[in-house]
Amino acid sequence: EFLDLKSIVSILIIIGLLFLAIKNLRSKNIFSFAILYFFISISIVSNIVIIIGAPMAERFAYVPSLGFCIALGYFIVLISDKIKLLTNYPQVKVFSLMTILLLAYSYKTVSRNSAWKNNLTLFETDIQTSNNSSRAHLFLGIELLKRTKETQRAINEMSKAVAINSKYRDAHYNLGVAFEKLNKLDSAKICYLNTIELDSMHVRSFNNIGMIYGKFGKFDKAVENLQIAIKKVPKYGNAYTNLGSVYGKAGQFDKAIEMLNRSLKLKPSNFRAYDNLGIVYAQKRDYEKAIVNFNKALAINPKLSNAHFNLGITYQTIGEREKAKKHFEKAYQLNPKLKR
Repeated sequence: EFLDLKSIVSILIIIGLLFLAIKNLRSKNIFSFAILYFFISISIVSNIVIIIGAPMAERFAYVPSLGFCIALGYFIVLISDKIKLLTNYPQVKVFSLMTILLLAYSYKTVSRNSAWKNNLTLFETDIQTSNNSSRAHLFLGIELLKRTKETQRAINEMSKAVAINSKYRDAHYNLGVAFEKLNKLDSAKICYLNTIELDSMHVRSFNNIGMIYGKFGKFDKAVENLQIAIKKVPKYGNAYTNLGSVYGKAGQFDKAIEMLNRSLKLKPSNFRAYDNLGIVYAQKRDYEKAIVNFNKALAINPKLSNAHFNLGITYQTIGEREKAKKHFEKAYQLNPKLKR
């Protein structure tokens, strides 16, 4: 917190160092140069002057640390001169001082290595030292969300990020994604609405709300939100794909085909659009075009289990059982859940 004693002391030290650096700059003082070099270089990655999209980390302190090293080195030189004047065996005492510093920083470097095992260990370690950082909680939540059995933990971390900073747009959005993964669609929709309140141009939230309404069978609301996303970003291909899917579920096949073709015009490698086109043509009982589009989807992504499954259904419908069996087996191999 800003009014925390540590924060106040840190701010006072920074102000004092900057004051001394500027005051002694004209005299070409080495400490002044080192201090200003440190603060100027670290300001670029501090998320104060420019938002860089990543939390503060030691890797960003590599260049600024040169300023600290210059100041420390010059300090040792000054100390060594004093030691030469005051004591016998000055080289031994200077060497001893440098050895202690080297060992201390070496220990700190080695002990930190275990935190870099992977992103999860890194972010879990960061939470221990920056428990009041909304970014640290969000990044840990995003990493947990990548793991199948850690979705609830991800929600807990992202909720903490929102509690710390209620205006953190990305925290609200990713919390919505996490709720949607657990099929808690009402909670997800609230998070997406909160995101839009903070950023009216956040088209992914409109897109996701549209898909949630589609799952609820509220196709008019789904179309409305997906069209808003497209209006705000006319080249948003995913929104066209999803709008085509919604029109297909609503039985408006011609509109579905139009939207899916627009999506493919924007991104010809969109295998989801081809898969959805196949579904729409199958619903229209144009099985020949359905098969063509399912195969186009598989040509781009051979591991698309849904396309194999849909091809199986299509071949089964037209009586080609061997081909149907082949694609069903491939679909189940890629995604055993499709057997249910």
